[in-house]
Amino acid sequence: MNTRAHLIGLVVGCGLLLALFVLLAASPAQSAWPAPTAERPSIGDVVIRATTEITVLTVNISNEPPGYLIDHLYDQLGGDVPNANFFEALGYLKDHSNGVITEEFYHAVDTAPGSEEVHLTLLRDYRRPFTGSVEIAEDGTVHTRNLPGNATYPGFATVPGTDGQFNLTYAQDPADYIHTGTTSYAGMEYHYKAFAIAWRDEHALFMPLVVR
Repeated sequence: MNTRAHLIGLVVGCGLLLALFVLLAASPAQSAWPAPTAERPSIGDVVIRATTEITVLTVNISNEPPGYLIDHLYDQLGGDVPNANFFEALGYLKDHSNGVITEEFYHAVDTAPGSEEVHLTLLRDYRRPFTGSVEIAEDGTVHTRNLPGNATYPGFATVPGTDGQFNLTYAQDPADYIHTGTTSYAGMEYHYKAFAIAWRDEHALFMPLVVR
């Protein structure tokens, strides 16, 4: 009888020890250090913003008085076709620019992803009373600026067009390009810089090279 009771007690004791062991194993271990008051940022929480800067070259066509070049180009190119656009105007200026507006620039404008804009922007919409300048960028976009040609810009020179109907004020060194604006898109920052301004002065055609 005593042996049986002893065995029962032993089994019960082992069961209690086993239950205690299971309970301790299921409990999470506690750190000896106190929990931090705030969560530390993980690598995924750190955002690195990198912006790529791109220079976009431009030509400005100024409709400043007294020559009103855009009006004149409309008369030259439009005639009976009122839909003359700024890409056609750029081609005309290039052909009479003494090489200031290059074939490379002209081709870049024509083949750029945004070239639809320069093909659809019409000269007739920028005649008087508009007296600012229309900027044609090598990315095919068109912008309204206020960049007169008959002004002083360090490092710029002025030559007449070979047709005698307009002047080109242009930078002689890339360091002198005129910053005309900045746009940002998808992490890219586009800096528009004018290397030439076409304008007309009815009283100063066929003018010699003038360093401004």
